[in-house]
Amino acid sequence: MKTIGVVSIILGVLGLLTQWFSLSMFAMMKDSETLSSALSMNAESSTFEPIFYSMSAICVICFLLLTFCGIQFVQLKTRILPLFVGLMIFEIVYTVLAFILPMILGSKEPEQMVAMMMPMITANMGMGWQFKILFPLWAPFVAIYLAKKIKSPDIHDENSSRDRTQITLPKPLN
Repeated sequence: MKTIGVVSIILGVLGLLTQWFSLSMFAMMKDSETLSSALSMNAESSTFEPIFYSMSAICVICFLLLTFCGIQFVQLKTRILPLFVGLMIFEIVYTVLAFILPMILGSKEPEQMVAMMMPMITANMGMGWQFKILFPLWAPFVAIYLAKKIKSPDIHDENSSRDRTQITLPKPLN
């Protein structure tokens, strides 16, 4: 469980750093000619900033929750497990929808398709760390397995709390 916690913390921090980098680069390039010319190519340029900032906010919340869950797992606290599993499911659905919706709703013109995909790609760069190791796909199953193992210690385990409670002291001789 501690390993899942450490990996969660690392991925959460890497995601936050990547998101900070993405936001700061966007802020620096906002007034530059490169971004302005790329956004002026399509009629949807006014929607880039709201989509980018809202998706960035969703990603930051996910990274903060992932880091929080990781800290709880390092401390072997499993009551946060439903939040962790829900977060992983949300991240999978969110990422799939973020890349499929522009293709479904977008136009057939390549310039407009690229302009619709730009905010999705730049806002979701931090999620890439998790999907490189397929973390949202395997981590919930491993966490559930380990949480069950922590909650039900083996009867033959010497450090088990069940074994310690069954020890009886001999009665003193009077």
